[in-house]
Amino acid sequence: MNNFFALFTAEGQSQKLKELYETRPEVYLRIAFAFTVLGYLLIAMLPLVLLIATITLISGITDAKTWNDWLSLLTWLSVTAVSGFLTFLMLRLHVSSPSGLGIKPDKAPKLYELLDELQHTFKHPTIHRVVLHDNFSLEFIPVPRFGLPLVTVNVLYIGLPVMQALSASHFKGMLARKLGQYSMQHNRLTHMIYRFRQYAELYQIAYTKQCREQWFYLPFKWFFQLYVPWLNAITVHAARKDELEADAYALQVMNTDEFADDLIRYSVVDAFLQEKFWPKIQELISRQAAAATAIQPHGSMSKALRSGLTDTEFATLLEKLMKKDSSWDNALPTLPTRLEHMGHRTLSLPPPVLESAAQRLLGASFGVIAKLLDQNWLVKQGIKPKKNAPEPQQANESSVNEQQLFESLLQKAGQQQLSDEEMWRLGTLTEKFKGKAAAVGIFQKILKRNSAHAKTWQSIGRILLSQQDTSGVKALERAMELDTACTAQTCWILAKYFKSQGNEELARRYVAKAGQAEASNAA
Repeated sequence: MNNFFALFTAEGQSQKLKELYETRPEVYLRIAFAFTVLGYLLIAMLPLVLLIATITLISGITDAKTWNDWLSLLTWLSVTAVSGFLTFLMLRLHVSSPSGLGIKPDKAPKLYELLDELQHTFKHPTIHRVVLHDNFSLEFIPVPRFGLPLVTVNVLYIGLPVMQALSASHFKGMLARKLGQYSMQHNRLTHMIYRFRQYAELYQIAYTKQCREQWFYLPFKWFFQLYVPWLNAITVHAARKDELEADAYALQVMNTDEFADDLIRYSVVDAFLQEKFWPKIQELISRQAAAATAIQPHGSMSKALRSGLTDTEFATLLEKLMKKDSSWDNALPTLPTRLEHMGHRTLSLPPPVLESAAQRLLGASFGVIAKLLDQNWLVKQGIKPKKNAPEPQQANESSVNEQQLFESLLQKAGQQQLSDEEMWRLGTLTEKFKGKAAAVGIFQKILKRNSAHAKTWQSIGRILLSQQDTSGVKALERAMELDTACTAQTCWILAKYFKSQGNEELARRYVAKAGQAEASNAA
């Protein structure tokens, strides 16, 4: 009896349709598509009724001769008025775009270059807005401009944590996956279902919000509250199929092993942030309520991933994910299902991320964006920030200040001897404004009078390695011997260098050493 009544619940219908999908997928997809088409028809019903009622009313006026004819016209007039009013409400509905920080091409030119490259590959869809937000997700969301999904604003919704978790090449794979999914090159049927699920959820949110201001929208709210759960339950397996098809698009820009590493790292970092990182942040807030404004989760996330997500922790989380089942209403397939679908059966730990996509693609805007998201996060926690986050143009102001400092140090050097720290600062600014060769000359002057200046050894080593001069390794090792505070940053430089040389083992060794040094410094 319980099983019988379960069929009348969304979960029961989903489980029953799962059996049909596994045995007769073509039949299931027809059912899911029919339910989607029904949704489109129901949304379009009011404008269609208005059109039919208006035509009937106009034609009836010329033919009306008896009282019955006029009473019939009065009925049609009522239908026209009601359907016209409700259609008017639909046309003036405002569907909110996803919240976050809109980023323009001049603030992240490398990110937009990558998007242009991928759009050239897939041709479609057009991206109207790029929004950065604080969730661990990467979504492409077509937002309807009014109550009919005829014209949309296409928003690429990028989570900054995703960009911090992945390298630029792996992030490219995830972007290709999402943009390819919406190009519908080989997933047209399932994606029509997938996209309507998005429309329906956006409408449900919009009408619920609109009802708080005008009760006229209640019929629309009630409809979507009833329809959306059943739509999601009936079409969830079609949505999962579309997600699996989306994975294939990433293989147009990377090979199977690379994308498998991409999926594994994406899934593990997501689990790490949910199970370890954010609970620890909440614990810090509860223990240090007075100092909560100093907590910067997005600014510190990269460091937390390097020091906290050790190989052991990574392997533990991966093992849990490989055993985890998906809930009945989750449209995203499990990690084992996705790996198996693309024929990847050998598990391995992905290589470390030496330079995140956020660092590479956002450039100078990365720090500003992280601070802005941290400010927004504090507000969500009910904590008033001490001061406003800096505006993006502050990056330009910082550059002007550095130019002024550079000129000031040059002038001072012509009048008196600079200290070691001032000379080192002059060297770093010279590298920025005059180039590496000019900077090396200044660094060498420092070492002639103080051969134990660790930061100078570090700067020289970094420049030598950038020029593929292996003597830079010895210079960096010397920096760590002189000052352990340099260890973490120096190890990351060495790890990145050996990674570029194809020496994965040595790169991992330096990554581990950097993580240990950062953990020690944090303690």
